[in-house]
Amino acid sequence: MFERVAIVETGGAAARGVRSIGAIRPADTGRRTVLLYAGGTPRASLRRAYDEVVAVPSPERLGAADTPGALDADLLATCLARVAADAVWVGWGAPADHATIARACEGAGVTFVGPSAAALASSSDPATLTAHLSGTGLDVVHGTPPDADTIVEVQLLIDHAATIWVIGTVLHELDDTGRPLLSWSASAHLTPEVLDRCGATAVAAAKALGLAGAVAVELSVPSAGGPPGITRVRGHLTPAHLVTELLTELDLVALQLELAGGALLGQQPPPVTGAAVCATLRVDERAPSTPAITTVRHLRTPFHPGFRGERWVEEGDEVPTALGTGLLTLGAVGRDRVH
Repeated sequence: MFERVAIVETGGAAARGVRSIGAIRPADTGRRTVLLYAGGTPRASLRRAYDEVVAVPSPERLGAADTPGALDADLLATCLARVAADAVWVGWGAPADHATIARACEGAGVTFVGPSAAALASSSDPATLTAHLSGTGLDVVHGTPPDADTIVEVQLLIDHAATIWVIGTVLHELDDTGRPLLSWSASAHLTPEVLDRCGATAVAAAKALGLAGAVAVELSVPSAGGPPGITRVRGHLTPAHLVTELLTELDLVALQLELAGGALLGQQPPPVTGAAVCATLRVDERAPSTPAITTVRHLRTPFHPGFRGERWVEEGDEVPTALGTGLLTLGAVGRDRVH
């Protein structure tokens, strides 16, 4: 696969990415992981986890949710040449939703782990998405979906031979900021007919947009029936991938990297059985007198059968509070929702 993988992300995905790369690299390959960052200093746990940590001479902090799409493609291409990266992974932070990094990679001859810049640009906002899906018969939801609708995320894996796996379908319960509070395996809530309809809609959208790799299609399912509407298309994994990993025992981050390296999917995805749920613990940035930077003093995750904690930070890390920084995602799996 790749020899020098650069990760342009300073949030929770940076911690997960380096673990998955480590799991798929034999000890004798010499594969190296490089963390690219700008502004401030990466958390201590990230500095320990990466083979190399390289500062980017830019005022923009890579991975910062308050500067979406603000990265300079020429500067990034220069940095990639400097670290001799042959692949770039952006996780699921703000840069993953914009074509800037993909465009820089294409110009520098570096593999971008995800869709092409053109495919990413085609799904950048509802208006652009509507234009690119015109004539397909697919509905795009503009604005906030009705409260009674069910918000569903269909997770896809797509190889370069256009084989598509519907790897998981997740139902989101949103908090008052619009972020997922709980994410459930949708099979515990929706009928097989609705699940099939959601999967078909997601596959049709991904084909029409020319997406590849890991894709998450967010849908609004009307409570009164009818076809689901597309609310968002992401050319990357989301934190809710943990639900599908619990049910399938797959490492979706590793699979995403292998697909970018030319690996092919089998004819059928692994079977999904049981039910799973995950939730992300975040800093409450709205609490009164919250400091700009806070230190993680204590962090414990359960190690019981059926539970999995995906830590984004470690004890002693200093984390910003202004963006509702994620601390960990906790998942549980059982025979059914009650279990």
